[in-house]
Amino acid sequence: MPTDKEAGWRKAVIATLISVVLSPIGIGFGWYLSHLLARPKLQLEYIEWIYLLEPLKPSADVVDTVRKNRDVAAGLREILARNDTLPECRRWLDGAAWNSECLSVVSDSVMGVHDALSVASNALTANLSTLEKWNPPAMPGDLDMGSGLDSIYILILAKPLLTAEDKHLVLSNTRSKLRANKRILQGLEALKTELQRLEGTQSPRNGEVEFEVGILNAGESDGVIHPNAALVFGDARVGLVARDEAGSPHYAVVKAHSLARIKFALAPSESEKSSVEKLRVLLKANQAQEFEVHVATSDGKSLSTSGRFE
Repeated sequence: MPTDKEAGWRKAVIATLISVVLSPIGIGFGWYLSHLLARPKLQLEYIEWIYLLEPLKPSADVVDTVRKNRDVAAGLREILARNDTLPECRRWLDGAAWNSECLSVVSDSVMGVHDALSVASNALTANLSTLEKWNPPAMPGDLDMGSGLDSIYILILAKPLLTAEDKHLVLSNTRSKLRANKRILQGLEALKTELQRLEGTQSPRNGEVEFEVGILNAGESDGVIHPNAALVFGDARVGLVARDEAGSPHYAVVKAHSLARIKFALAPSESEKSSVEKLRVLLKANQAQEFEVHVATSDGKSLSTSGRFE
């Protein structure tokens, strides 16, 4: 059993604690402590960067030649539409700028058309040789019926009595089809070669770079990242900005207990022209360079991380 003295001491301590807790100072301290614990706790978890590349596109002369060849342009437009390619992958045939993202699909279509026309032309050449030796009213020798003239062959050769006029008509149609195929093949040849060259080419850097940073919020409330950031390398500084889909500066909200991925692009000011030019030179030359990225929170704090360009 505690003595009367110990019991009195305990009562005095409890009474003091209660008075502190209920006093304005105690209440203020409690509010501050709860506010502190509820604040966002933002930290930069990772950074990744992507070197932007020069677009790969066929030479203007090759594209212009294809556009001027109506047969080639029409054939490509049809096959690209049939392959359900995006409209922007066909618009270059009508004068629009070349879209470098369409390289693979256009190349596949060109190769497909070229191969199909080559097979058909070989068949037409063989048919032409057979037809030139043909002596009506006898039937001609075996013909390739899949060479694009099967309807003409069937229509004429199904007649009960074949004449020299029939031979002339079939020969004329075969020669006309073969000439058309060769014209298209010739028009496609330069484009095919150019696209094959591009597919084997590694696109050079264009001197631009984009960053993605991962911001972790370990706090109990949401945090906000300012759209303006900075890239620092050597003695140079270049501004960065995060934008939304409409192109406006984007204040990124980082939810409590979550990770937000935020992309930043170069946004140099007028005074940073020399710095951004220095950056472009070293990026194009694949030079090694240490750098830091500084990201600002809405409450004025700075989060930073480092990396190395190669």
